[in-house]
Amino acid sequence: MDTLIRIGSRGDQVIQLQEQLNNWGFPVGVDGIFGPETRAAVIRFQESEGLNPDGIVGPKTNKVFTDRDVLVSAIQELGRIQLEENPTNTLGIQQPIIVELRETFQSLIDIITDTGTNNDVLEIAIDVLGKIQSEEAVQPLINIITNTDTDTSVRLLAICVLKNIKSKEGIPLLINIIQPLINIITDTDTKTNVLKIANEALRNITDEMNIDVLNILIEALRNIESKEAVQSLINIITDTGKDSDVRMDAIRALGYIEPKEAVQPLINIITDTGKNSDVRDSAIYALGNIESKEAVQALINIITDTGNDRDICMSVINQLERIKSKEALQAFINIIKDLNLIKLIKYTDKYVRIFAIKVLGLIQEKEAVQSLIEIMNNDTDIDIRIFAIQALGNIQSKEAVQGLINIIKNTDNDVSSSAIGVLGDIQSKEAVQPLINIIKILIRIEIFVLAQFMH
Repeated sequence: MDTLIRIGSRGDQVIQLQEQLNNWGFPVGVDGIFGPETRAAVIRFQESEGLNPDGIVGPKTNKVFTDRDVLVSAIQELGRIQLEENPTNTLGIQQPIIVELRETFQSLIDIITDTGTNNDVLEIAIDVLGKIQSEEAVQPLINIITNTDTDTSVRLLAICVLKNIKSKEGIPLLINIIQPLINIITDTDTKTNVLKIANEALRNITDEMNIDVLNILIEALRNIESKEAVQSLINIITDTGKDSDVRMDAIRALGYIEPKEAVQPLINIITDTGKNSDVRDSAIYALGNIESKEAVQALINIITDTGNDRDICMSVINQLERIKSKEALQAFINIIKDLNLIKLIKYTDKYVRIFAIKVLGLIQEKEAVQSLIEIMNNDTDIDIRIFAIQALGNIQSKEAVQGLINIIKNTDNDVSSSAIGVLGDIQSKEAVQPLINIIKILIRIEIFVLAQFMH
């Protein structure tokens, strides 16, 4: 940009300016016309850089833009070169060149330690350091994460990078981010209201730093096998005197971390019918998350116990579907044979019927096919019909193919969509032509709608 750009300017230089403003977080329309909107964006940019906010792009403002573009390009290329470096030197890169490259990484560390660095430049520098996995970057990254004034997205990226750098210094930091919770919950004398505050602190990480940050922290704790955190959480869930909300938070955390040590304590919770139903439900979900084969028998026992709440039973079914093991399926089939599920699917209670249908599909009970086909064809409840269709898909029932074809021909709702999906699962040749016909009809409709729009 050789000349001043201001209100009334037009052309390629204005387009370039508008694109730069967008790139650096000052959104503006790209139309090549320097109007009031562009001027306002320029003023915001100038204010952020400590320049005279006159809304005119002169030599000083232009230099900042140019310097930034060059810096970003240089950082990106440096990262690309490092990615091309082969540790075995099969690419023929000489060791002195590698050493020289590594020496230049200090400039990246200088960038991330400069509190005045623009967030976009900061993120690029952090990303490149992550690719390099340089231990020299650990402490600067820790400083970024612990600085609550740092932009959330920058802190998130720093945590991502830090957990990938194999450094002992980074591990305590990742734990320390949730240390207030760990410290409080390990204190057996802590009062309930304080425990709630500790759990609130964990939730605040989610609120303030984005759910992705929490997931990354949990992943990091899982990777480093933080026995301190796991044991603290287990102590909470096994203490029946603790507030139920506190215990549920701890159960959910264990479900995310997926430690094997938590399986038996969680099984103990789900087998105790005197427990708060919400606490039991949380434990059932956590066991499904952990995909624990050891929990299969206890989960099945809940279903076969007629005294259990139907919502708890439905929760168990959902988690058993997640525990994908031959042992789980076989054990389920052996015990469930004693239940007359085919009669249950004709029961008046909707949720009991859904429960029975899901189980029949899960155990692939072929004797239920005709009853399920009847439900699929004639039931007045759309949800029930959809579950029946899905169960027939699990059973891979060829007998259901014609009924499914009739549905996709004559039904215009979610039932039809479910039927189409199941026909694909069953892989029936008879379904090919009807599916082709449906596609042709839908394309014609799209063409008709488009033609109407154009007219």
